[in-house]
Amino acid sequence: MDDPGMTRATPQWRRVLDLAIPESCANCHEAGLSDLGVCRPCRSELAVAVAQGPRRWQPTPAPVGFPPTLTATSGCESLRRLLSAWKDGGRGDLDPLLAEVLTVPLAAYSASAEVVSARWREERVLIVPMPSSRAAMRRRGRHPLAEVVRRAATEGPTPARVIEVLGLTDRVRDQSGLDALARQRNLTEAVLVRRRHRRLIDSRTVLLVDDLVTTGASLAAAAAALRRAGARAVLGVTMGATLRKVAAGPGAD
Repeated sequence: MDDPGMTRATPQWRRVLDLAIPESCANCHEAGLSDLGVCRPCRSELAVAVAQGPRRWQPTPAPVGFPPTLTATSGCESLRRLLSAWKDGGRGDLDPLLAEVLTVPLAAYSASAEVVSARWREERVLIVPMPSSRAAMRRRGRHPLAEVVRRAATEGPTPARVIEVLGLTDRVRDQSGLDALARQRNLTEAVLVRRRHRRLIDSRTVLLVDDLVTTGASLAAAAAALRRAGARAVLGVTMGATLRKVAAGPGAD
């Protein structure tokens, strides 16, 4: 007879086993993985998309307060599927691969006027990941974006400090399925800088990181919160962007 305790633990153990020995590619679901959670053909497809270089991105229409933003790639369905598996499919084995993707726009910002000016002032740039709701944290058991941001920051060329200064009020709803206007209303004043961190933001340059930009409401709300806390400049950084929006132009200059 099965041990009831083992039966209850099966889902948790399965997640641990999938992390240690994933059964399939997180993108195409075929067997035959590399060591980064995807098969070699899918990794090559992602590499080609990212190799086209970071680009400036702005949703159309752009929400009020949307920050200047660089994305590693846009319209890449493989990346979108990987992000979904990574956040909500328990595929923490994708952390190293996604950190590689994130280093592309982070590195591009190392030569930006805002970051260069911060260096002249001998200031360390702050890298701030978007916050996660309490419900999402409970469901996922971790804050995957913050973990990937920390990994990417250690591999990038710009000395920076990663700090989780943003939080969400209890009024915020899950963003899934909301249109642009609903997202904007949902997040207005729902994103805040935690009181104990406000002094760290004052007069600093902040790279605000999210995984994927869709309507831009999340980045706009977070950027507004950082500006209210006194940030000198807020620049957006994402791994991907949806093709339902219109790019402001290629390149990072």
